[in-house]
Amino acid sequence: MSPRWPGNASGSPQKNWTKWLGRGKLRLPCFSCCPGDPTSDKRHSEDQGSNPGPASLEFVLPVPAWVFSGFLPHPKNMHGMIQALGGFFTYFVILAENGFLPSTLLGIRINWDDRMVNDIVDFYGQQWTYEQRKIVEFTCHTSFFTSIVVVQWADLIICKTRRNSLFQQGMKNRILIFGLFIETALAAFLSYCPGMDVALRMYPLKIGWWFCAFPYSLLIFVYDEIRKLILRRNPGGWVEQETYY
Repeated sequence: MSPRWPGNASGSPQKNWTKWLGRGKLRLPCFSCCPGDPTSDKRHSEDQGSNPGPASLEFVLPVPAWVFSGFLPHPKNMHGMIQALGGFFTYFVILAENGFLPSTLLGIRINWDDRMVNDIVDFYGQQWTYEQRKIVEFTCHTSFFTSIVVVQWADLIICKTRRNSLFQQGMKNRILIFGLFIETALAAFLSYCPGMDVALRMYPLKIGWWFCAFPYSLLIFVYDEIRKLILRRNPGGWVEQETYY
């Protein structure tokens, strides 16, 4: 099995829904991280020269290349891989809860996509029709999308500062907080709104599936807090040379 976004070769609206959702859901949070008071240590500094803004926005916007760009220590690479892990973990949790354990998924794609095959047997001996299988698959797609929203909570919050801890900076940016609620509300709306299963092939999620990505969101936050702590205690060191941006 592999997560394939819905759509077809003719360029139907379903093919590009992740593109405009990915761009739209983070616009307001991005604006909240635009350069502000330089004394607050936001992602804005003199070393950015005459172009201070894009460094902030580039970090927050979802860039697929980060996910598999290599095992480099740069935060962009690390955060991207952690986000991908969170999405795939939720994806496989849903499949496992429905009887398709990871060990049973290898080599079943041809039968899985075959409309004439209506008797695929899962780990528990249940038979699945083509329509039932696709509902589970599209539910996994929905969960992957919501998982990325969850892990990007931490990704957005850590963008507030370059060196300072979040506990020093605080959460006083109302636009940022509002943006977090907006992107979460949008994800929930797309999952639970009637008709989305036809329009965008997005299906309702169990409440528990939203929490699958929480550990990965926490991991991003802890990772960056430790990185910033090392930056403050050892300025100019290897960690700063390799991960400061």
